[in-house]
Amino acid sequence: MNNKTKIILSILCAVTLGMAQTGGIQVSVMFMNYDADSTANMIMGYAWEGETWAEAEAAGPVDSMGEMFMITPGDGMMETIDVTFGELSAGNYYVGVFETTEMGYNTAIATLGYYDDTDEMNYLGYTPSAISVTADTVALQTMMAMGSALDMIGGINVSVMFMNYNADPSAAMIMAYAWEGATWEEAEAAGSVSEANDGMFMVSPGTGMMGTFDVTLDALAAGNYYVGVFETTGMMHNTAIATVGYYNDADENYIDMMTPTTITVTADTVVLETMMAMSMMVIDDEFLIPGKFTLYSYPNPFNPSTTIHYALPSNGLITVSVFNMLGQKVSTLLNGYREAGRFAVAWHSINDSGESVPSGIYFVIMEHSGRILTQKIALIK
Repeated sequence: MNNKTKIILSILCAVTLGMAQTGGIQVSVMFMNYDADSTANMIMGYAWEGETWAEAEAAGPVDSMGEMFMITPGDGMMETIDVTFGELSAGNYYVGVFETTEMGYNTAIATLGYYDDTDEMNYLGYTPSAISVTADTVALQTMMAMGSALDMIGGINVSVMFMNYNADPSAAMIMAYAWEGATWEEAEAAGSVSEANDGMFMVSPGTGMMGTFDVTLDALAAGNYYVGVFETTGMMHNTAIATVGYYNDADENYIDMMTPTTITVTADTVVLETMMAMSMMVIDDEFLIPGKFTLYSYPNPFNPSTTIHYALPSNGLITVSVFNMLGQKVSTLLNGYREAGRFAVAWHSINDSGESVPSGIYFVIMEHSGRILTQKIALIK
């Protein structure tokens, strides 16, 4: 083999190795009734490289010109479009999609979102996930762009801790919905915010559900919102068959069966406190007025607090008190008039004098319309 042949083979090997070390990223976006800024002329994708997002962001996009989605920005955009970033050397990348006035990252005027694989519904968020590129083209999950750009809107992150929760046997999903309005009455009358703003918890309904799950309701314009979580047979709110609860920051478990509290959204995602969903809390929407007089405490045993759930089939006076083993009243939790419905009251192992009570067995006694119910509870410190 002469020297000329060796040089040619070396060049071919180098080219082959170079090709083997490059890959790509295919990005697809599903526009669902998406409204672009009126000044936008293009939808562009950009990629950044780095070990971390902070490092990649500081270095700037790999190609400042980016990749253009072949779709004209406008109102009510409905289409799925994709682009491919090619000739990327092996490494970690991050992808974002923007509305721009020209081809060039410095002309971006609004953010559709970054590719986020932790969002298993929309694959789109404020912070991108790392995409590992080797020698192949990585096909990403489809990003769901709904409503309007992320930097023009806000969101609500809803988390629920299921504690031995029993779902209706016919439930197929656990869904969160948001309503918008100055008051809950106004928001409820208007109906739930569009289905673009629902969220499916990635948990299968069943018996004895345990674990904490969260969803983010994106694409929310600035305003006051109210959030509820439901068991459903489909994605739509009209398929709800039971209420897990509404977010209520006045309740120690951040959940109420009837009324939510106001959540103010601006341009950021509001992270709510974790709602505690326990068995016996679920109510069938068709049976908000219970047919039976019931009493139930959870957790039990407890330390230091337990929530006492009770159901009244009729209006009337009610007392809920805690007694010790000697028959002495320790605490009066409720003494007044209640309309028929389902309610809850917490006991924090404090007596009527404001003092902590010792460990031991106690009895919750409820009186209503001449009837008495009793439940034994155990405080273990």
